[in-house]
Amino acid sequence: TNRLLSRISIKLMSWRWSAQLLIRLLPHPLVARTLTPLFTQGFLTSVLYEEDSTVVISSFLCRQNVALGIAQLLRHHAPLAELCEDPCAPALIASIARTQGLGAFLLAFLEAVDPMRMARFMEYPQTAKLIAEVICSSNPVEAAACLHKKRTAIAQKVVKICLIPSTVAWGVRLTSSPGFDHWMGGFLGDQYGAEFARQVMMTPGFEVYVETFIEFKDAKTFVISLLQRPRVCDFVTWLNKDRDLRLWFAHIASRDSSLAFIAEMLVEPGLDRFIVRLLLMPGNDAALRVMLEHWVRAESSLRQVIQSFTEKPLAAKALARVIVSPGFIDAFVLRRLLLQPGLAEVVVDAVILVGLRGLMETVLPFGVSTLALSLVLLGESAGEQLTPLLEELPFLDQGVALLMTLFIVA
Repeated sequence: TNRLLSRISIKLMSWRWSAQLLIRLLPHPLVARTLTPLFTQGFLTSVLYEEDSTVVISSFLCRQNVALGIAQLLRHHAPLAELCEDPCAPALIASIARTQGLGAFLLAFLEAVDPMRMARFMEYPQTAKLIAEVICSSNPVEAAACLHKKRTAIAQKVVKICLIPSTVAWGVRLTSSPGFDHWMGGFLGDQYGAEFARQVMMTPGFEVYVETFIEFKDAKTFVISLLQRPRVCDFVTWLNKDRDLRLWFAHIASRDSSLAFIAEMLVEPGLDRFIVRLLLMPGNDAALRVMLEHWVRAESSLRQVIQSFTEKPLAAKALARVIVSPGFIDAFVLRRLLLQPGLAEVVVDAVILVGLRGLMETVLPFGVSTLALSLVLLGESAGEQLTPLLEELPFLDQGVALLMTLFIVA
């Protein structure tokens, strides 16, 4: 029966008059519900395996206004999810997705789909694996160019879906799929991809998703791997040129979950050097000053940020690894960060905000433990390398340098 019905379906999609009729009927909810007995895993698998099915389905999806009907069919989320378990499904669906001109359908589908219906489809773990394989088989630069046309509308729909609690775990499965970090690195390295990512980040509510996302262990693994992809460092530096995003980063970084995430990341081998390399790129020193200024003067949250960070088990070790990384003290703190205009005033305000009690109970004990770990990591040469650099500076700048080393990078 499934074989017969699948052949009929392929014929209906291939004939022009019947395809137009389907496009007119499918958007109606009653029609979509009527098809419930037909939409089984067996039927969908049989359709996918039909001869020339990829060509016929691709041609059908490229027709105008078809996205509305396909979005309605997502109400049959269970059999569609079961189809994802078929071993040949990723390759067949990827071949359909790569069809020239199908980008317009994908954009229209994302605009038309109901977020809750999409979330129910995403509750099935196997859907993340299939979609990841399809995405990774595509060209990230072409995908970025396609999304750029309607980046605002698509970003808003993506964030609406992300804010549904059940989709967070799906996002973790998607990003932890093999090769996804490589694809995302290529996407963010493209100017259109970077602009779409910025649009998503600046969409109200996305920071809530980020806070939940980074609580997962696999999320940390993905971020660490992504940061080490070529051109991602350039992407982060490009974001830091935007004042709104500087404040966005400051807001996110002040959260307790983010501080724990940062501490865990920095103890990973190689991440400390990446951070130093990132800080040395033009503009990132100014971004760090803006972040500190925001915590001190806008939110008045610096004391809470320092207290929260110092309570993390790996905080001292994480900061010590950054301090002893080549180029941090000499190239960044002493020759870049201290030259930021108005920094001394911000640091004075920071000390006042933290207060004598905060310095004695939080900053100094944490600074001593961080310094001890730094000396262990650096060895006996630590004092020999730092002393000459500090002695070259005036006394006030020495104090500022030590304060910056102890808590601004945290």
